[in-house]
Amino acid sequence: MAAVVSLIGAFAGTAAGRIIISIAISVALSFISQALLSKPSKARGRQGRKQVIRSSVEPHSVIYGEDTVSGLLSFAETSGTNNEFAHIIIVLAGHEVEALGDVLFNDRIITASQIDGSGNVTSGPYSGFVRIKKHLGGSGQVADTDLVSEVTNWTSAHVGNGLAYLYIRFKWSADIFPTGLPNIRCRAKGKKVWDPAANPGAPSTVAWSNNAALCQLDYIMSDFGFNIPVGEVHEASWVAAAATSDGQVASLVTSSVFTAVTATNIVTLVDKEVWNFGDIIQFTTTGTLPAGLSLAFDFERCPWLPGAEIGSLPINEKATGWDDRGRKGSSWGSVMSRNQAHLSSAVC
Repeated sequence: MAAVVSLIGAFAGTAAGRIIISIAISVALSFISQALLSKPSKARGRQGRKQVIRSSVEPHSVIYGEDTVSGLLSFAETSGTNNEFAHIIIVLAGHEVEALGDVLFNDRIITASQIDGSGNVTSGPYSGFVRIKKHLGGSGQVADTDLVSEVTNWTSAHVGNGLAYLYIRFKWSADIFPTGLPNIRCRAKGKKVWDPAANPGAPSTVAWSNNAALCQLDYIMSDFGFNIPVGEVHEASWVAAAATSDGQVASLVTSSVFTAVTATNIVTLVDKEVWNFGDIIQFTTTGTLPAGLSLAFDFERCPWLPGAEIGSLPINEKATGWDDRGRKGSSWGSVMSRNQAHLSSAVC
């Protein structure tokens, strides 16, 4: 018989705030119950969004722009003859999102190319042991059919309207999951926002944007913000602010020496110059650049996004303050063209 570990009333068909806890004594269940029933982290804010949260009173999260986030562990149940399958749901945002991309188990990345059309991980160490289903939270969202068919306490009524979430099924293995359930994060393109320049007077027409002004406008108009009606919005001011947000800010020109090995397509910054996200970078050399780079061409530094590259250029560029890959105080970045096409990524 399947064991319900925790079901929090965050979806339609459950009573608000209701928690059902029933733990079966089995080896297969122990690796999720350890994670579910251990003392919850008190971390909140940005740091809390990087860790799976276990709470019955957690407010919903809002994602603007693009970020790597975790969320609320809202459901867990086991199935199988020996409870060898663990099914969990992690709610990432309390609104529809544009896209859910790469998933991270601790600091190990599972890219979209490693997941087949049914959600099964087909390559890497989790192949055959993990299924990942991504739900964006749109108005037409339906309950996950695999979850409905495989567990007792999830029905077609659990649609999750307005909730972006991951449904993940684990197959028990002491070798693959020696320490239990990993911390789970996901690269998300967040909330769709209104652009008054493109759609004047029509705030219901929305599209994803990471424009800072448009995200602020969305917040003050949202019910979780200030709930300002469109009639009180001075659209021309927000159009101007959005245009300013999209502009490049002039800064001092700096330079950094690099070495390039064309045989391996690796560029290494010699003096470890710190580059900020959005900085424009040009390469000049009397030698040969690796494939994908051009002389006197503007590239923009961006966060490392695995699986999105169009070339094969690992960039050994180290910067401070970005710990998206679990390295506190340091990170590995990448260089991309100004048209947002990724040229490279780094696994160092």
